[in-house]
Amino acid sequence: MNDPQQSFLDPTDAADPAAEARSVSRARQVLRVAGVMALVAWFVLGATVLLVRDVVLPRVHDYRGEIAVLVSEALGLPVSIGAIDGDWTRLRPRLHLNDVVVADAEGRPALSLPRIDATLSWASLLQLSPHFRRLEIHSPRLAVRREADGRFFVAGLRVDNDGDQGGMLDWLLGQGEIVIRDASVSWTDALRGAPELHLDQVEFRLDRRFGVHRFALRAQPPAALASMLDVRGELRRLSADAPQRAAGRLYVSLDRGSLGGWRPWIDYPLPLQGDGALRAWVDFGEQRDDQSRAVSITADVALNEVNTRLGETLPELHLTRLAGRLSASRRGDGFDVTTQRLALETGDGLRVVPTDFALQVRHAPDGKMTQGSLRANRLDFAALASLAAYLPLDDAVRARLAAFDPRGELTALRLDWR
Repeated sequence: MNDPQQSFLDPTDAADPAAEARSVSRARQVLRVAGVMALVAWFVLGATVLLVRDVVLPRVHDYRGEIAVLVSEALGLPVSIGAIDGDWTRLRPRLHLNDVVVADAEGRPALSLPRIDATLSWASLLQLSPHFRRLEIHSPRLAVRREADGRFFVAGLRVDNDGDQGGMLDWLLGQGEIVIRDASVSWTDALRGAPELHLDQVEFRLDRRFGVHRFALRAQPPAALASMLDVRGELRRLSADAPQRAAGRLYVSLDRGSLGGWRPWIDYPLPLQGDGALRAWVDFGEQRDDQSRAVSITADVALNEVNTRLGETLPELHLTRLAGRLSASRRGDGFDVTTQRLALETGDGLRVVPTDFALQVRHAPDGKMTQGSLRANRLDFAALASLAAYLPLDDAVRARLAAFDPRGELTALRLDWR
C-alpha cells in the first residue's frame, strides 16, 4: 500500500487532469484572440498607410483649408497656408508648406514663413492633433523682443505662458525635432535698455527625446563682437510655464570675440573686457524654492588685454595675457575654485607661469566656514604678494602679507583645515 504522506508531498499525484485541460484550453483561446487582434491591427495600420500614401498625399492640396484649421487650433492663433503638397519619407508622410502666415489675436499678419517641411508623426492619430517627427523651417526673418515688464514677443506674438499665445510655446516644445535654417534674428531687450542685436546665418535645432531637450545654435553676430557664435545645451524638466526651473548644461564658444562687447546683453559675474577665444561650459541644477540653485562654470580661455575688477572696492586688474582653464562651482554648502595650466601676465610686467590650483571651502548653514582645502602644483610667493591688492582678501590678511613680504616658490602644496 502507498505511503499517504508521500502522496501528499508529490504534486503529480494530486493534480487534476480535467483542470489542467481547462487551463490549457483557456490559454489557447487567449493566444488565439490576441493573434486575431494583432492581425486586425496590422491590416488596419497597413490600410491607413496605403490610404495616406496613395489617396491623401496626392490630393493634399485639396485639404489645405482643413490643415490650416488644425494647425490654428494647435497654436491657438489664426494660420493661413499659401500652397501645400506632400510626399513620403521613411514610412512617414511629409508635407511641404509655402507662404505660411501666422496672425496675432486680432487677425493681423505677424509671422511669415516662406517654406516649411513637416514630417508627420503617427502619434497625431492618437492625439487627434498635428504632431511632427521633424519640423524644418527655411529662411525665416524673426524679430524677438523683451518688453520692460519681462514679456517676450516673437514677430509680435507673445510666447510666454501667461499670454493668449502661450499655447504656441507648449506646442513647439512638444514636437519631436525642430530645425531652422538660414534665419535672420534681431533681438531687442527693453528690460535691459540694450541696443538691437542682429544675428545672421542662424542655424538652430531643437530635439526632444525621453523628456530631455537638446538644442544647438550657430549664428554670425556683428564682426565687432565675434567671428561665430556657437551655443549648445541639454535641458531637463523644461516646460513653457516655468522655463527658469530647468536643469542641464550649456556650452558657449567664441572663436574670436570681444567679451566686453557682449555686456549690453549678458550679465557677467564680474566686470570683464578682453579679446580672444573662449569656450565655456555651464552646469546648473533645478531651481527650487527652498534652496539656491547649484551652478558650476568651466572656461577655456586665451585672451589678450583683459581688464577686470574682482571686487567693488578693489583696483582694476589689467592683464596683457590670460590663458588656461578656470572652473568655479557654488553649492548650498560652499564653493570650489580650480585652475589648470593657468598663466597670466600683468600690464606692469608680473608673470605667473602655468599653474594648477584648487581651493575648496565648506560652510555651515549660518555662513561660517567649517573646513577647506588647498592644492597647488606651484606657488610663487612674490607674484601672489603682488596680486594681493587685486584679490578679494580680508584687509588684515592683505596687511600681514605685505609685512611678511614672502619670497620663493612652493611646489606640491596640500593644505587642509577645519
